[in-house]
Amino acid sequence: KTDLLSEVIDTVGKASALVQGLHMPITSSNSLKASEYSIYLKVQGNKCIGFIKTGRKNLFVREYHSAAMINIKPLCVLDFYVHESCQREGHGKDLFDCVLEQEKIEPHMLGYDRPSHKFLSFLKKYFDL
Repeated sequence: KTDLLSEVIDTVGKASALVQGLHMPITSSNSLKASEYSIYLKVQGNKCIGFIKTGRKNLFVREYHSAAMINIKPLCVLDFYVHESCQREGHGKDLFDCVLEQEKIEPHMLGYDRPSHKFLSFLKKYFDL
């Protein structure tokens, strides 16, 4: 079962990279094994139709009052993908809601690492971010 799960993660990771125009996947079974990242998979029948990868990441942000750069380590959405044939059916929202519930966090408290235009539209539509 571990081999099958690794194959599924590698396949959807490659699909995500392709859609985002990346040269290499940012999600793979090997990278997950060697990290503290989590992956949430949405499966229908025997098909994985989407996933969200989360993890803590060091980010530098500008402090509002002093304009000083500070280092924070929020929980971030690192990769998010729903298969093209299943988009606009609520699967992405289901996945995202699952992350919010499991992590006990609100959308505005998450970090978003280089969000795509589609992901930004999703965040605006559902969470007004």
